[in-house]
Amino acid sequence: MKVNVITPWLLIKAMAKRFRDAQSGGSVVCLTQIIGAERGLYPGAAAYGTSLGAVHQLVRLSAMELSKHKIRVNAVCHGLHLGDKFPVSVGEEKAEKATGEEMPLRRWLDPDKDLASTVLYLVGDEGSSFFLLLKNTCCNITAFVVWGISIAA
Repeated sequence: MKVNVITPWLLIKAMAKRFRDAQSGGSVVCLTQIIGAERGLYPGAAAYGTSLGAVHQLVRLSAMELSKHKIRVNAVCHGLHLGDKFPVSVGEEKAEKATGEEMPLRRWLDPDKDLASTVLYLVGDEGSSFFLLLKNTCCNITAFVVWGISIAA
């Protein structure tokens, strides 16, 4: 919990203060995993998934509280990539066998290609217009799921 929940909380708190003091608005994006958003991808991840679920709630509440300062808070919830703990600990072949049915495009994510573009979109100007258009308010969408290159809000 200290790493998975407290670290994003401290990041959001520090960035929100900086954005409020500058009266500039801004965007904070937390990286997390789908295991905390929707379902477990692999067995034995109850504690880890619970901590990531806490991050998702932190992001939702922070987005609501900070939107009045024009600060957007979002999470990018990614599926599995080969650098994740599970494939590293059990090996690629065993991990693929255990999770293959859960991955929509039946491939591992490429963090540089699949995740980086989503984060850049969210922190950019296009991200703020998208939120305004979609919600018709100053609030924001708080979680994007990047799961085998398909993106769902």
